[in-house]
Amino acid sequence: MAEAARDMAQGRQRLRRGAFEQAAGPLQQAVRVYAREDKPHAQSEALLLLAQVDQALGRYRQALQHLEIALRLARQAGDHERMATILGTTGSVYREP
Repeated sequence: MAEAARDMAQGRQRLRRGAFEQAAGPLQQAVRVYAREDKPHAQSEALLLLAQVDQALGRYRQALQHLEIALRLARQAGDHERMATILGTTGSVYREP
């Protein structure tokens, strides 16, 4: 668990700095660890951040795939606030040129 939390923190920090390519690796690792540990809430958060990275890099199809999985996980967890955030991010991806 500590490894995934560290990966999330590292990915989030790099995303905030605009180091998108460098943010992807730790976030992908966090997604894998949280999936293996059956932590849907944390996994959906990691997928949301990864989708933001994809969007920033112009990888819109990949961003939408990550958001779709994140939304499913948030629904399963009953996390309505995260669902709203994911849907808002999905809308912003569709607004991209």
